[in-house]
Amino acid sequence: MPRWRKTSILLLSCILLTGCWDKVEIEQRAFVTSMGIDKFDPQEEQKKDGAEGGKEPENISRNRYIVTYRYPNTAVVAGKGEGEPGFKTSSVGRTLTDINSEVSTKLGANLFFGHLKLIVIGNSLAEDEQLMREVFDYIERNAMIGRKVNYMITGGTAKDLLQVEIQQEPAAGLFVRDIIEQNMRTSQIADADIGYILRALHESKAAVTPHIEGSEDELKVAGAAVLKDYKKIGWLGELETGAIMFMQDKVNTTEITVRVNELFIPVRIYNSRTAVKVEVRDGEIYAVFDIENEGELSQHLFELIGDTYEDEYLRAVAKAVSEKIKNQVENTFIRSQKEFNADLIQINEELRKHEPDLWEKVRDNWEEVYPTVKVEANVEADIRRIGTTR
Repeated sequence: MPRWRKTSILLLSCILLTGCWDKVEIEQRAFVTSMGIDKFDPQEEQKKDGAEGGKEPENISRNRYIVTYRYPNTAVVAGKGEGEPGFKTSSVGRTLTDINSEVSTKLGANLFFGHLKLIVIGNSLAEDEQLMREVFDYIERNAMIGRKVNYMITGGTAKDLLQVEIQQEPAAGLFVRDIIEQNMRTSQIADADIGYILRALHESKAAVTPHIEGSEDELKVAGAAVLKDYKKIGWLGELETGAIMFMQDKVNTTEITVRVNELFIPVRIYNSRTAVKVEVRDGEIYAVFDIENEGELSQHLFELIGDTYEDEYLRAVAKAVSEKIKNQVENTFIRSQKEFNADLIQINEELRKHEPDLWEKVRDNWEEVYPTVKVEANVEADIRRIGTTR
């Protein structure tokens, strides 16, 4: 038999024998878009169960988590059914793996995390180091959870937050994704997906994660939670979060309002670059941030045209922007030292990479050395556009 015939038969056999050994029908999958994880509160459960005389129900000791899932109604999405556009379900258990298995059994469908967009952590869980380390380990080991998933902490419970019904988008996870991806982001929102958070915790046991809150029909993402030794130890305000984003070179666009000649002038930063370096001066370690910004005037004063054409005036506006960013960066860095003692910018990694000899001397007592590091922010801003059309 000619060689080409043998090759043809072999290729045809491969096509005919190809199959999906673990195929699961779409109707048998729950495509989870949002996942909320809370610490189980036995007292609250006791009230629900109506236990008397302070006696705890037998099942309380084995429950440690409350997990809430949101997933779409695939029949409605495909236009082949009616009903609610999405579903919510919650369950309790000892481990996240146990809860996933229990929920899959209850739903009669496999939980699928390939489309997961949002993980929300309740405040009481976020402050528990043991449980947080278990959650991080579960996420890191789960191959279906992508490293671009948004990981956020709320001041209340994740379960309550995922109950919020948003008019613009029936799924909370998709709504948050749109906030991040549709250029609605400002520097007041921490750019910190689960990939960054895991990496930062490995490197310095410290990270920032976005702060999310909900009302009756609205979600707001602003500010950040500070993680140290794997748990939440405090909050950063919106301006401080913006300063962290400048230090991490993660600012895409943001507004900086300054006061010049008794006018409040908003400047839109549309191009920002930050270089981080560590220097040793007279035996002291300096964290140096060289920040360059380009921006435009977003607003001025009607019929006041002359000033915006003057180089001297534009330099005064740029100088005010530079000074404001400098103050915010240096003050936030100092707060990370004095209040949190959390190396949120991974200065230890800069030392390890660029000053290895010094790092070997301080690595074992970095907790004591970090609060003594000096900070210096060198900021240059240029006003490239003035927005005037006449």
